[in-house]
Amino acid sequence: MRDDIRSQRVSSGLRFGFFITAMTLLFPVAHAEIEEIVVTAQKREESVQDVPISVSAFDNAALEARQIDTFSDLQFNVPNVSYSKGNFSGNNFQIRGIGTLLTATSSDSGVGMHINDVYLNSPRIFETEYYDVEQLEVLRGPQGTLFGRNATGGAVNLKTARPEMDELYADIELQYGDYDHGKVKGAVNIPIADGIAGRIAGIWVNREGYSDNLITGNDIDDRDQWSLRGSLRFELSDTTTLDLIGHRFEEDSTRTRSQKQFCNQDPSAILGCTPDGLGLEPINTFATAGTALSSTLLLGPLGVFDFFDQDLDPSIGNPRDLRDVRLTYEPEYEAEENFYMAELVSDISDTLTVTAIAAFQDTEVVSRQDYNGTAADAGAAVIPPAFCVVSPAACTYFGTSAGGPIPVTTVPNPNTSLGIIGGPNEFTLDTRGAGRDLSLQESEQWSTELRIASSFNGPLNFLLAGYFLDFETETDYFVQAPGLDYATIALATPGSPFEGSTDQFLALSPGYFNSETDSFELESTGIFGELYYEATDTLKFTLGLRWTRDEKSLRDRQLFLNLPVLVDLPSNTTSFLGSDGSVTPVTNITELTTAAAGVGDFDADPNVAGAQVYREDDIAFEEITGRFVVDWVPTVDFTDETLVYFSYSRGYKSGGINPPIDTTLFPNTPTSFEPESIDAFEIGTKNTFLDRTMQANFSVFYYDYGDLQIGKIINRTSVNENTDADIFGAELELLYAPNENWQFNAALSYLDTELGETETIDPRDPTQGRQDVTLLKDFTDASNCVIEHAGLGPASDNAAFVAAVQGAGVPYLPTGRDLGAFGGPAGQVIPTTPGVSDSAFTACAAAAAIAPLFGYNYLDSVQTNLDGNNLLNAPELTFSAGAEYTHYFDGGISATARVDYYWQDEFYSTTFNRSQDLIDAWDVWNAQFTVYGKDQQWYAKFFVQNIEDDDEIVGTYQTDPSSGLFTNAFFIEPRLYGLTVGMSLN
Repeated sequence: MRDDIRSQRVSSGLRFGFFITAMTLLFPVAHAEIEEIVVTAQKREESVQDVPISVSAFDNAALEARQIDTFSDLQFNVPNVSYSKGNFSGNNFQIRGIGTLLTATSSDSGVGMHINDVYLNSPRIFETEYYDVEQLEVLRGPQGTLFGRNATGGAVNLKTARPEMDELYADIELQYGDYDHGKVKGAVNIPIADGIAGRIAGIWVNREGYSDNLITGNDIDDRDQWSLRGSLRFELSDTTTLDLIGHRFEEDSTRTRSQKQFCNQDPSAILGCTPDGLGLEPINTFATAGTALSSTLLLGPLGVFDFFDQDLDPSIGNPRDLRDVRLTYEPEYEAEENFYMAELVSDISDTLTVTAIAAFQDTEVVSRQDYNGTAADAGAAVIPPAFCVVSPAACTYFGTSAGGPIPVTTVPNPNTSLGIIGGPNEFTLDTRGAGRDLSLQESEQWSTELRIASSFNGPLNFLLAGYFLDFETETDYFVQAPGLDYATIALATPGSPFEGSTDQFLALSPGYFNSETDSFELESTGIFGELYYEATDTLKFTLGLRWTRDEKSLRDRQLFLNLPVLVDLPSNTTSFLGSDGSVTPVTNITELTTAAAGVGDFDADPNVAGAQVYREDDIAFEEITGRFVVDWVPTVDFTDETLVYFSYSRGYKSGGINPPIDTTLFPNTPTSFEPESIDAFEIGTKNTFLDRTMQANFSVFYYDYGDLQIGKIINRTSVNENTDADIFGAELELLYAPNENWQFNAALSYLDTELGETETIDPRDPTQGRQDVTLLKDFTDASNCVIEHAGLGPASDNAAFVAAVQGAGVPYLPTGRDLGAFGGPAGQVIPTTPGVSDSAFTACAAAAAIAPLFGYNYLDSVQTNLDGNNLLNAPELTFSAGAEYTHYFDGGISATARVDYYWQDEFYSTTFNRSQDLIDAWDVWNAQFTVYGKDQQWYAKFFVQNIEDDDEIVGTYQTDPSSGLFTNAFFIEPRLYGLTVGMSLN
């Protein structure tokens, strides 16, 4: 499959490298010094060449020159950085292989995201484009003694432009390109009064979608977003400055969280997608809960989907073009963010500076999208005749009849709907099944930081700071499918007292899957600082320490077809039916679960005595970390300036609580994961050559990682666990300006990652290729389980075992055999799953109870060992380069042509390192041509990004057995070209 999608382009990168080398040799050294980049990576202004940290910094001009428009573009310009969108509402920004490798509301990112030194626990800055930026810094390696929140991978700090006191200034930029792409951004700086200035900046982006929905003919994955920022600066005295900054961001678009779904279709539906590759085939929907629970296999004549008459043509449903999809439900994406901060900086003496920062952020995101993206023109499924006999009231309620279409509810609001109330709407169930998911998040945070820094004339100086963060969030993740809506009634009404009723019917509520975090709170406290000792003019020592305490509390639960609800048509009411015979009127999920817990019929946390409406848990972590640095400025004959440094850092990231899970079905799932720690060693050198026309920075690092947090999706939840890892790498950054016309940059990075010995479950491959196990598919919840033969042969060939399972009232239907011998339709044979020796449809609970009686071993899954595997999204080699030429005309007019290139090596998209997880090497070319007016008062630019229009994969997400084990892929953006014009007034 990967060969069909992409091919390696290493030769292109080599050609670019030869081009840069040739240009370097052709143009002799001239007096055109590289402009000094001043950073605040150590909370004081200093040249980036004097900072003993691996840091890449870009001012606004550099961002524009390299076409760094968004967070995702940093991977093309910073060594050992990768970026991928997440499957839910987050993202994974990795530095040296460390980022967000797990999914949990209570987890922390390995890379700290900051705006003006303010850490954001739930940032939206990865969704909008940069505007009015003073500087963007990317620090590589553990951070904890300089920033408010500690991070194991590194930190990103976006510094916005501040008001200037003495200049009335305005700029505006207009852009138009293909995909009907339009962008407007600008800024106005206004001196208001003596010692007071203000600045207003904003951006608006609107474009058509990058993908086409072949079902509706609409384009999707478009953008419609804007952001506005206001800043005020007060010079309260000669020594004290107060900055007030606030911004608002909004988006309302058809943004997709993933662009394409991959699958090698499993003909048996035991898995849904086979573990042997990633193809462009639709999943076998009979492996999903939405189809399995409403199929004839479970419901018999009430089944909507005939398990023995499947329409599984793998050639339809998933278009070959990676930008074409077939969606029953088109995506909806709404996001907003408010951010406010105040920063007070005061020189309280000639040698002491105090900085106080207080900040508030709230953000909300609502994202809906089609769950599979492989809808087919297969026609609408219809109500089976037996259903309206069993439940005529339900047919009346939904306004349908036998042989008619099945109307379904939309994804319900959990506060107002039971998921079975709402009647018909525009969606109908097609014969392949359909579904969509909904990801919701509302978050807010308060943070304060107080720093005091010295600037003594002597050899000793210090930085001391205190930090407090209060973060709260609510998250919901829903999966809704018409098959589940139907199953809520078809599973509940037959055999109940309401069978055949024309006025009432029974349903299992809610008729959707919901992982709900009603509340997560984080209180993080840190005290940190650094001591600086200059032993000589050329030798300096840094000692940093940090104390951290993180307190996390969680209130969550998982809901899925849990509770019986009676719908009464004459009174238009719904009531919970308790096992004790009680009947309680309910109008929403909260009332329903409260009533059920009251009689012991619902328990969100079986680990606590009594019935709980929510699982409530809290956990705390405390740690001391730090760093030690030696930096030396030797005298070297062939350089203008050289810095050599060695650093040791102890990094730390707190643990957390795994997302909710139905522990009655999956009792062995761990409820929490441990904190991770890292011992990081780095040696580096920063050099300036050739009369300051060349910079060459080089570093080598080694990370000893303990309890690295990784995760996987299994049992309808995310299970996060810990492992060890070793990471070794090297980075080289070059900048060369041989004369005033030419400028070159290049970066080369190497990364070798290796996981430690860890036994875990790979949900994609539950048998691990073993032929001495029987793979089972639970048709009651669509999960998988395994029976180990223990030398007794396939379980499906053991007539006594099969008879015992069937004697417990549970079907047992194996693959590859005539089902007539197993109580199924004579002459029917379920196809086998490639690579699986024996498999069957049954109930795992029955198999777990009966298998040991016959000498078999029951397993959730065959375990695999991660020992020696690579980290995900961590290519071994990356290379980037840029070349820029400026020609100066008479009259102050100039023209600049620039080309940028990026190449990355192959990488694994999961920690399981299966062959189908290996993403081939790929590259990207960008270019632009700009004409500037006199003193750059105006400019016109033609630009093109991703010149070859390649759809390259930057990451994947793999789902669990109840969803069919499909893989979602995340791409870079396609080719975009256009024209930009801008002007400034001052």
